[in-house]
Amino acid sequence: MGSEVIAKAEPLLVHENIDHADAISRSNLQAVDYGPIASEVFNTKLFTPTQTAYVLALHFDLLPQELRQIAVEELVADIERRDMHLSTGFVGAPYLPHVLSKYGRLDVACALLHQTSWPSWLYPVTQGRQQSGNAGVAGHRNMAI
Repeated sequence: MGSEVIAKAEPLLVHENIDHADAISRSNLQAVDYGPIASEVFNTKLFTPTQTAYVLALHFDLLPQELRQIAVEELVADIERRDMHLSTGFVGAPYLPHVLSKYGRLDVACALLHQTSWPSWLYPVTQGRQQSGNAGVAGHRNMAI
């Protein structure tokens, strides 16, 4: 699905436009300190990879086959760096367990589903909230995390 979108867009991405956009990006981003973040999948000079970026790229098949396992490893490393917590927000949260299980990391998906400290899906339950919905969302701004 995602690869079809890229294939249709490819003729529009002529080399000269990419070079021009890259030059503008480099000039605008020179003063930004990116710190120790490294990725073999994403260009960290353009943005800091997030769990959502990895999840959506993997779920919608937006990455070449040879980068997918590397993306999974980088996603898992980020989750582990956060002490087994997710940081996807509403956009990536529904796809995260599916992506992890699809790529053989059911252990990480289960660890996230059983996490009870904030941010996690079970944290509101530990605080006496048993339903998601408007009341839960108002009490915890982001139920999907």
